[in-house]
Amino acid sequence: LMSGTPACNVVEDLLGQLLFLKVEPYCRMSLTGSKAVTDYWQESISDAWREEDTDALEVVHNLLSRILIRHSKSQRLATGEAMLELPPKETRTLLVEAEGSEAFVYHSCEGEAVRQAHRMRREGTLNQEFMRLVAYRDRLLRVCSHPGNLDLQHLNRDILLRERGVREGGAGEEEVEGL
Repeated sequence: LMSGTPACNVVEDLLGQLLFLKVEPYCRMSLTGSKAVTDYWQESISDAWREEDTDALEVVHNLLSRILIRHSKSQRLATGEAMLELPPKETRTLLVEAEGSEAFVYHSCEGEAVRQAHRMRREGTLNQEFMRLVAYRDRLLRVCSHPGNLDLQHLNRDILLRERGVREGGAGEEEVEGL
C-alpha cells in the first residue's frame, strides 16, 4: 500500500488501514468479532490519544515504525541520485460499489444521517447540532475504510431508538440501553 495520506488525521482511521493490511494482532482480533478489535483499539489507543497521553503517542509511533517506511521526495542516496523517483501526480476517482453486508451497513448509516439532517433542518437546529452531523460523516468514512471500524452495537441502538421514535437523550432511551 502506497499512500500520501491514508487517514483523515484521526488516530481512529489507522485501524481500518491495519485491518486492510492484515497487521497482527488487529486482523486476528477482527476475526473473533469487530467489537473485540474496536473495543481494544478504543481503550488502548483512541481514548489515551484523545487525552494526549504520552504513552499513546509512543504506542502509535512504535506500531507505525514497524509497518511503515517513510521517505521524502528530497532524500538522496550516497551517490547523489534521488532515493525515490515518483511519476507525475495523477488523480483519478474510482467509484466502487459496496456489496452485501458492507452496502447494508453503509446505507443504514447514510439513511440515519439523512433523516437526522432533515429533522435538524425542520426543527431549525442545524447550527446547534452541527457536530452531530460531523459525527455522522465520520461514521460513514469509517465504514468506507473498513466495516470493522464501526461499533455495530451503537448502530443497532440508534436503529432501535429511531424505530421506537425516541430521540437521543429523550425519554425511553434507558429501555434501549439494556438491550
